Amino acid sequence: MAQFELHAEKRDGKLKPHQIVKKGIIPATIYGHNYPSESLQLDSKAFHALFKLAKQTSLIDLKVAGEDKVRPVLIHQIQRNVLTDQVIHVEFYVVNLTEKVTASIPVELVGVSPAVKLGGYVFHGLQELSVTCFPQDLVSKITVDISAIAEIGQGIAVKDLKLPSTFTIVADPEEIIVKILPPEKEEVVEEVEAPAAPELVKKKKGDEEEAAVEAAPKKK
Repeated sequence: MAQFELHAEKRDGKLKPHQIVKKGIIPATIYGHNYPSESLQLDSKAFHALFKLAKQTSLIDLKVAGEDKVRPVLIHQIQRNVLTDQVIHVEFYVVNLTEKVTASIPVELVGVSPAVKLGGYVFHGLQELSVTCFPQDLVSKITVDISAIAEIGQGIAVKDLKLPSTFTIVADPEEIIVKILPPEKEEVVEEVEAPAAPELVKKKKGDEEEAAVEAAPKKK
């Protein structure tokens, strides 16, 4: 059984997608390996409440109205309105619970490092961690506690993470997750004195006067 549950209905083909979005309904599609594509629709409020917690890396039990069968799915893709950022379509992928999947799970930093009080600042390197596991073992995020980083210059790499034995990490063990860097030095800008403007002198030539730039003395 999945950690999250979402209810859906088969899409009413009488209305176009943009019309049902205005009614607080999100059009959706469900598909998978050897699984025929179907058109569904979701309650917008229910989906947003679930997505806040589940993200795209948690297994969801999708229940379609009028059917007893529960479908284990992952949120494969979300489409948004480029102007309003409103969700206008969701794609679900039906998974096989006996086959492993590879997913990128967000990394969230928690805690406060004592090194920050010494003037250091937090560098968050790897934002997502790719892992391979069974769908039912997926989690919405991986939390990394930075309160154990006591000194500036110290950090946590992929190899330092303590993850469930069900995970196989698909990343370089030496890749930095987080590191406390020294404070940035203020740049000192030296003022360079601008060269003096060339002096204008008047030279007489016959009855006429002309302005000329006094030339620098020639090298001997």
